[in-house]
Amino acid sequence: MRHPRRRPLRWAWAVGAVLLAVGCDGRPVQTPKPATRPTATSVPAVSPSSGTGDATPPPAKPVVRDDPKPAVPKRPEPGWTVFRAAFDDKADATCEARFTGGNRLDVDTQNISHLTIDLGKLPEGAPKSGPWNLQIDGQGIEVSGSRGRYLHLIRGKAGAWDVDRAAYR
Repeated sequence: MRHPRRRPLRWAWAVGAVLLAVGCDGRPVQTPKPATRPTATSVPAVSPSSGTGDATPPPAKPVVRDDPKPAVPKRPEPGWTVFRAAFDDKADATCEARFTGGNRLDVDTQNISHLTIDLGKLPEGAPKSGPWNLQIDGQGIEVSGSRGRYLHLIRGKAGAWDVDRAAYR
């Protein structure tokens, strides 16, 4: 007959052999956590000790697009004519000014609503005192110089040039 004290010991050996066969080493079993989607602000932590190489890469940084800056419109260089304002601030403006002989000054403009003529900086050969015959965009204006060294002009919507009276106040 078998000894009654050995029965629990046999059970312990049997359970130990089964657990060893299944691969249990006696540590508590950890259940995996459900996978979560990374957010834009979170970065998954990768443990350097894991060494498995199956860690998910950090999320890509959001693409920031630099909108190209709008081109700065071209403006005429100041000389004896000085650009002051354009009809369309986003479009180029041009001013071609020349002394054509005698007392005639020719000025051709595009997209200019306010222009100043500096009578003290007229090109070489131009008379230093008036009257001058100003041909601006095909319009003739007699300039006496009585308003001083600067002649401030404004162009109306219809295209006619006139003295900018507000500039003299």
